[in-house]
Amino acid sequence: MTHAERLHDTDAQGHQTREQLNAALKTQWQEWEIPHETDKSWPHTAKELHAEWWQARVADLDRQAQERAVEDHVTAVATMSSMAVVPRSGCLSTSPAGARAITIGTTR
Repeated sequence: MTHAERLHDTDAQGHQTREQLNAALKTQWQEWEIPHETDKSWPHTAKELHAEWWQARVADLDRQAQERAVEDHVTAVATMSSMAVVPRSGCLSTSPAGARAITIGTTR
């Protein structure tokens, strides 16, 4: 399943749960309007739908964060691998006569 398909699937499920929550509470909340806490006056069904919606929302945010972390890691590795590689030992200098050679990475 592609990233776009997963997002659509999550959005569809979240949309359906939000619509059920709105029907149970006779509201028309958008996802950013759904409160973090339930009200004591809400029916049991609405409280269950609210919990289900928030669990799915948090899981989706966690998944997005993990995907971003992987993308960031891949980008960092690609960036590092494209940098010039310095030999672990040997002379870095092809400098003019009289310049001192620099040796790195040796353990003598």
